[in-house]
Amino acid sequence: MALDPNGVAFTNFGGSLLDAGRRINRSGIGLSSNSRQALENFYANSTSLFNQLYTNAESSANNNVKQILALRSKYSYLVKGGPFDTSGVSSSSTGTTVNETA
Repeated sequence: MALDPNGVAFTNFGGSLLDAGRRINRSGIGLSSNSRQALENFYANSTSLFNQLYTNAESSANNNVKQILALRSKYSYLVKGGPFDTSGVSSSSTGTTVNETA
């Protein structure tokens, strides 16, 4: 009994050299099949990573737009008068008149 390079025992009972070669590398023979598998793995991982980054970026952009719109509305509210009522304040309280008698 002999061992193939993968450590699998095989005998000479009806086995051919071609069968032994098929047992050694089941996914394909040569560099091209290994390269093809590596490229498929790389492509699958890259696609997954890109989709995850794009989805996160898209949701972050939507959240940023919401925050910007909220800040704009708050700013315009404050600029247009906001919660402050200055109509009832006299000019002497605001410091626009000068007391010249002192």
